[in-house]
Amino acid sequence: MMGKRSRSKGGRGEREAAEALRPVFPEAFRRIGQTRAKKRGADVEGCGPYFVEVEMSARPSPHRKMRQALREVPHGFRGAGMAGLQVRQQPIAVLTRECSRARSGPWHVTMLLDDWLDVVRRAQGSTGLDDLSAAGAPSPDLVPAGDPHEGDP
Repeated sequence: MMGKRSRSKGGRGEREAAEALRPVFPEAFRRIGQTRAKKRGADVEGCGPYFVEVEMSARPSPHRKMRQALREVPHGFRGAGMAGLQVRQQPIAVLTRECSRARSGPWHVTMLLDDWLDVVRRAQGSTGLDDLSAAGAPSPDLVPAGDPHEGDP
């Protein structure tokens, strides 16, 4: 059984993640009522081809959250990647470290490598670029200074 503080933190994380996703997925919203009804479903819905599981904790676990997303993603339609699984959506885990009650760290996304490669292939096709390795590399002046792993979950 989950305590009230943990549920509150989970709900806050899901709301923050939905807000962070809205610039790309304007219909993103936190799914409510899933814990009481014990129905499986994405934590944030309205994200197109992605099944979004969210975690905000002091020690987020990308592998555990990704396993949960893989277990709960609805099956039945062919999706990209997934090594032969028939899926409607690509499962992703969206995680952040809770720094304090008022502030969370940067958001991170975890997905299967096959799914990420499919995203890159689609991006290559839509831009007409054959090789995104050079085009997608950040210029040196855009790379932030400091520890590249600061704020990592």
